[in-house]
Amino acid sequence: MMIRKISNMLVILLVFLGSPLFSKEILYHGDLGTSISLNDMTLIQVGKFEREKHEYNISINEEEPFTYIQNLDTKEKWLSLISDELLFMYNSTDSDPLFWGVNKNYINSTELIIYSSDFLSSSYLVEGKTTYLPKFLGNTALDKLWVEGVPGHGIGETISFSKPILVENLYLSNGYVSYNKPYLYCYNNRVKKIKITDELDDTFEMTFTLDDTPNPQKIDLESKEVRKLIIEIQDIYPGSKWDDTCINFILVEL
Repeated sequence: MMIRKISNMLVILLVFLGSPLFSKEILYHGDLGTSISLNDMTLIQVGKFEREKHEYNISINEEEPFTYIQNLDTKEKWLSLISDELLFMYNSTDSDPLFWGVNKNYINSTELIIYSSDFLSSSYLVEGKTTYLPKFLGNTALDKLWVEGVPGHGIGETISFSKPILVENLYLSNGYVSYNKPYLYCYNNRVKKIKITDELDDTFEMTFTLDDTPNPQKIDLESKEVRKLIIEIQDIYPGSKWDDTCINFILVEL
């Protein structure tokens, strides 16, 4: 399967989209020696040796709120969470990303992105045998997320770090992200506005308005410090069916 090769090979992906993000080539360096470059309409897969090279035709499908990369040769389709800084690609069978990488124009290495499990929250949702725990914020698997657990929109609910951590920026993926159930994003609430404070610094307070997108959004904390952050929900984008506010993941940049 071509999907399985991606994890072990150097990968170059060339796509073109009618958005400013794809108006120039962007190169993402992966955590396993892989890389993906975005520009035009071709996927070029390269292994450790130059002879291990495969070229595929692709198309881009914008199915709000998600972007899918369709391999026209193998018929495989990848859900992609993408920003200037980060790229995550998923297939239909695995919850973990088959590729994730950083744009070194913004982040020098994947080693600077931390998957922290040290999250606490003022509440979390329990539905039967399924719990949406705060520790899930520190992973990028699909359908494994945090959901607040109080009646109403979850305004005033908080996410916090259980211990101090060195941090420069956060990257937040909003909403309920699922490959096989994409409608869950719009069915549930997404976070619109957050306030961030620091238990170690009474003078630190920042407010951010987030876009209504699952793509990773940079939260610029303006300096690299050891902080014990608290993130408070102040406003939401309402879901069309349920009143549960969801966050897919929050990653830490050192």
